[in-house]
Amino acid sequence: MTRYARFRTPLGPVFATAVDNAITGIYFEGQRHAPAISPEWREDPGHAALAQCTCQVIGYLEGRRDSFDLPLAPAGTPFQQRVWKEIAAI
Repeated sequence: MTRYARFRTPLGPVFATAVDNAITGIYFEGQRHAPAISPEWREDPGHAALAQCTCQVIGYLEGRRDSFDLPLAPAGTPFQQRVWKEIAAI
């Protein structure tokens, strides 16, 4: 089941999604390619990974953090997965 949490940032409202215990996406609300929040999803800001994501993103944007340590499970094609793996190695 997809869970999500909404939170405000200095750059605008954001929502993050998670499946199981891993973040699957972080989007600005109204972003062109952001998925629509489905009625099947559950809003769960207390979900461990989502709460951690909210805290880390806000901490980064407030200058208190310079890196992220989140459990990630991005969904994408095999090509996208390879590209993301290479980007992460930089």
